[in-house]
Amino acid sequence: MRTTFAMLCLFVVTLLAQPLAAQSPDAPLWCMSFYKMKAENLPEWRGMVRNVWMRNYAEYKKAGLVADYGFLTHDYATEWNLITFARFNDYAGVDAFEEKADAVDRAVSPDTIAARALGRAMRSSMIEHFDSFVRPVAGTSLSFSSAKGEKTLWVMSVYRMKLGHKEELEKWLKENWVKVDDQLKKEGTIKDYCYLMHDFGSEWNFVRMTKVTSYADIDKFEKRAGEIEEKMFPDAAKRKQADQFFSDLVFAHFDAFLGQMGQ
Repeated sequence: MRTTFAMLCLFVVTLLAQPLAAQSPDAPLWCMSFYKMKAENLPEWRGMVRNVWMRNYAEYKKAGLVADYGFLTHDYATEWNLITFARFNDYAGVDAFEEKADAVDRAVSPDTIAARALGRAMRSSMIEHFDSFVRPVAGTSLSFSSAKGEKTLWVMSVYRMKLGHKEELEKWLKENWVKVDDQLKKEGTIKDYCYLMHDFGSEWNFVRMTKVTSYADIDKFEKRAGEIEEKMFPDAAKRKQADQFFSDLVFAHFDAFLGQMGQ
């Protein structure tokens, strides 16, 4: 069965896009897939993710085909209502996944008729889909591990950035957002954060991930971030100049509030 991989990573298509900049081959490689599903079919697909995809990916991880994975679904503020992540060590790992995932699928779910029906249902429910291969930057890392019963809400900000400014952007992140987000994490205002930049794939080529527990936390961390910024950078003109640098790199931007599934 090739439905799972086809829905996860359209590898050939993504290689046609232009890279933002050369990435370190040592950084973890994530395949990030966005799905715009018909709203009336979303509850059904959330059930499918819980009952089928999570089972299969747990087996892929046991078999060493993926290093980590996560499934997110939106509550508000985005048309992209199902987002998946799969972590590989490198592109050779992506190739190995493509070659070996079918055998794992058959061992876990030998009913090929049901598997084909699943693929047809996915195609009929999906309005739009895109993939991107991304890596963490600015010394950050992404993890979907959580304590049993822990509720997680991810604030995902997705940007379309100008190409060719990877080094400048990463330097800016370390001097600005990293300092603020590190403080927020130390205080417990946020649980975690990560910045991701694409190798190949979507024109949406930069992603900021912030992990909290509830919507109330979003208001708290946004307010507290402003306070930390003012304390760290008391010169208002310099703060404005720093903000303008980032804004000048951005063509477009959208936000999504996403619950982590399987907790």
